[in-house]
Amino acid sequence: MRTVYRIFIERSQASNTTSQVCFNMPDIFTNLYNLGVSRGEFKPANADEIAMNITTILVGLTYEWCLYHPNYSFTERARKLVAEYMNGFKI
Repeated sequence: MRTVYRIFIERSQASNTTSQVCFNMPDIFTNLYNLGVSRGEFKPANADEIAMNITTILVGLTYEWCLYHPNYSFTERARKLVAEYMNGFKI
């Protein structure tokens, strides 16, 4: 996530559009889910809805990280929660 935010900030500064979003995180997850379906790793499902749910999980974790940092492992919690969510879609 740190890399994603760093890229966001760099693109925002380069384009001088700090108030605009320079990428769409749900699109990244939609594409990854569809790739997994095409490889036979995931069941066919509404990829856009799954992507929005993962984004919501990450936003919630970001909020918790802000509250409990430095005694909070964002990466550990994100891996655990997203993995648990995605287990329901595995073939």
